[in-house]
Amino acid sequence: MFIRKDKTGSSELSAVQLLPFTAMLQKGASSGTFFSRQAVLLEQQVDFCLHLVCKALDLTSAALLIADDELAGCQVYACCSKEAVRNGPFSATQGILGCLTMQDRVTLVPYRKTSPVIPYYARSAFSGVFWAARFSSGEGGGNLILCLHGRAATWTESDLVVAEKLAVQLEQTFTLHIEKLGLQLERDLLQQAFNGLRNLNTALDLDAVYAAVIRVLEANRQFAFCAVAAIENDALFFKGWSGQLTVPQLPGGIPVADSLFAQVVKYRRSFPRDCRLSAEQIPLPLRSLFKGCHSLLVLPCLQQDQDVRHLLVIASRFAEQSLAGCQDLLSLIAEQVAIKLDLARSHDKIRQMALQDSLTGIANLRAFENAFATMHERAKRRNGPLGLVVCDIDHFKKVNDTFGHPCGDLVIRTVADVLAREIRAVDLVARTGGEEFRILLEDADGASTAEVAERIRSRIAALRIPWQGQVLGVTISMGTATFQHDDMPRQDLIGYADQALYRAKRGGRDRVCHWKG
Repeated sequence: MFIRKDKTGSSELSAVQLLPFTAMLQKGASSGTFFSRQAVLLEQQVDFCLHLVCKALDLTSAALLIADDELAGCQVYACCSKEAVRNGPFSATQGILGCLTMQDRVTLVPYRKTSPVIPYYARSAFSGVFWAARFSSGEGGGNLILCLHGRAATWTESDLVVAEKLAVQLEQTFTLHIEKLGLQLERDLLQQAFNGLRNLNTALDLDAVYAAVIRVLEANRQFAFCAVAAIENDALFFKGWSGQLTVPQLPGGIPVADSLFAQVVKYRRSFPRDCRLSAEQIPLPLRSLFKGCHSLLVLPCLQQDQDVRHLLVIASRFAEQSLAGCQDLLSLIAEQVAIKLDLARSHDKIRQMALQDSLTGIANLRAFENAFATMHERAKRRNGPLGLVVCDIDHFKKVNDTFGHPCGDLVIRTVADVLAREIRAVDLVARTGGEEFRILLEDADGASTAEVAERIRSRIAALRIPWQGQVLGVTISMGTATFQHDDMPRQDLIGYADQALYRAKRGGRDRVCHWKG
């Protein structure tokens, strides 16, 4: 009879799950159907070979085992047997399998009570002959173990020839299937990588580029972890990551000195060269991150004549050969990522310049309008307060006429510095005209808005600004208004604050007036 596994053993792995290329099937790739079809075809071919050898040699059992660290030892992949069989897992050194740790072939004639147990038998077998061979399932895969057990008195020479030919046949079958799957995976990977790079071109800001990079790297299903990291002040910061590793969050600000990352930055090339993961090369806070991985590759995102600012970090649970095979493609991706990151940085600078006043460094009118719209809508949703302060530097034209525009610029910068220091991080101050400023105060009612404005007014009144041997004083007039009900338009709020400002100016300047509806 042919035995696959005990159907009641729900915790046991299926034949497909035992394959060394199972990781190729784990994500919803476009080639998933192809992989599944090839896995079934391989299973059928192995079944046929084991059934045939059992008939030809009149065997009690013919079993093919897969040994892999990820499987916690050995599991039965396929078995044609007249005896009750358990599928495992069991140790690769258990019973007769222990002999295969020192040699590739084991022959027992006869098999006695004192012989090492056959671990996949549900009960002991005390007679007959036994033969086993260990061989590789192909590059990046685990080891295969072919076990033959019969009730005959001895193995004939022709029996052993058949057994060897079967081992060679199974090894070639697995190798060809894995190579075929590898080629399909590489084709699928290239297609998805190019699609990802095309999508990368649509990302403009840095955060969007980081997310697009991760989507490109996720195309490879053998990666247990992939990340894009930035080097800032000789420290490593992960900007985006994805993978099978269970981590709540990645540590940031990891010093790169005396580590693998420092070598990548210094020599401007990928490390390790052989893709073999060595814990000693990883900074201590990151070592637990790569637990269970066997290969690692860190690639620099290079821009000509520029320091390395970003790295791609790739880790795999498979042997280093599988990751090394992707190195050329990953290097191409890293080059494209470097170009895109540089463009994104430039875009961010341009966008920041468009929202920043060039003289003072605080927000400009456009940034104020964007923030005002957002904060006004939030106040409406929450039915909460929003304070607005409009202010002018008193007699500013006289400063320019008397001391010149450079002095006027100094006065504006000094006042802007005071405004920026006196507000909270959730608030916003903007220069909205020559000597005009506006302040948005989140969750500030009328009393709080007036209190902040008065504090700012007194700080500015106390300023003494040196200019060409003279000391200048400066004052400011301020009008405040508060968002009161959800149907109050933004422009009405600005109008009310402006009315309060005019009242402050008419009242003698250097004062705060609050609009009262």
